[in-house]
Amino acid sequence: MRLESLNKPNKQLVISCFFLIGLVIMIYGITNFNIRDKHSKITEATIISSSCIPSLAPTPRTKTGGMCNISVVYDVSGKSYKTQIFKNDDYDIGDKINVYYNPDDPSDISVDISDNTNKSIYYIMGGLTIFSLTTIYSVFFQKR
Repeated sequence: MRLESLNKPNKQLVISCFFLIGLVIMIYGITNFNIRDKHSKITEATIISSSCIPSLAPTPRTKTGGMCNISVVYDVSGKSYKTQIFKNDDYDIGDKINVYYNPDDPSDISVDISDNTNKSIYYIMGGLTIFSLTTIYSVFFQKR
């Protein structure tokens, strides 16, 4: 079905939906991008347990190819914290990884902030593209 074949109220609805979808994706990317600022300090954590759910399609970078529930312990200002993280990487007990923590709440950690930043940029650019194209279409190309 072509967009031109829709009657005017349906065409407006389709354009409005794409406009809102683009806006929501862009806002999601912006809010996710700000997570990076919250986890501004880095420390080393030790893996104390790891259990993975195997996947039907293992990837070359993981031993199991599935999602892993990893328990880590780390110290911040002399206080020890224990928490769980979920990653597609499998680790052995005793392995060390870097974690980024929130200085206001050291129990709030992130394992890889660069992933959040990269994904956020894709969301922002994708949302901006959808938002811009629907705006340009509705302003310049829509017959009144």
